[in-house]
Amino acid sequence: ILAEWLSDEGAVFRGVRACAAAEPSRAPTVVFGVDLAERQNFTVVAGLDARGHWTYFDRFHDVGWPTQKARLQGLSRKYGGVPLLVDSTGLGLPVVQDLQAAGVPATGFVFTPASRTELINGLVVAVEQRQVRLPDEPVVLNEFEAFDFARKAAGDIRFSQTGQAVYGGASGGTHDDCVMAFALAWRALVVPGLAVGEPTEVEYEGFVLWIARARAAPYVVAP
Repeated sequence: ILAEWLSDEGAVFRGVRACAAAEPSRAPTVVFGVDLAERQNFTVVAGLDARGHWTYFDRFHDVGWPTQKARLQGLSRKYGGVPLLVDSTGLGLPVVQDLQAAGVPATGFVFTPASRTELINGLVVAVEQRQVRLPDEPVVLNEFEAFDFARKAAGDIRFSQTGQAVYGGASGGTHDDCVMAFALAWRALVVPGLAVGEPTEVEYEGFVLWIARARAAPYVVAP
């Protein structure tokens, strides 16, 4: 069962610009979300404080796995062992395993149609309720505003960039790496300690009900 408030076509994130903050929060970072890539796309690391305000943002491209793992290990040490929720789809799995073996508090998140939908829906609510603060950077805001969805004939939702036909891909020079990194960070913030990945049917139906209730609630402006 999917949230009925999603229309067949349209923008996913509303009010993105109202969530933009030019400066990072000075409060301690409590979670990192990491969307991995090596060549075609960008690796993005997003940090949030306990209120959901961004504290850290890094985006890099064409960097080999050994260097990426070293950077993430260094980041973990610098921030005192803050947990990382990391894309472990495909080649991301051995990266997560190596980080764990090195003592980094990294947890893998496998992107599937169901888990990706759940992940994005959580961030959609956070943006609409002004519960998250994002970097006031064109690359970040443009990605969020370009993100859209299309309902497949089977009834499930595929998220994509505007005009894309391929589930979860990027075309026309548009990426979704920033969106996914902040979605991972938000997930780690609001669901600490839970097993991550594709949810069970009961978990997913409960999450959709939570989204419906949250959408009906008044907007909450983060201080």
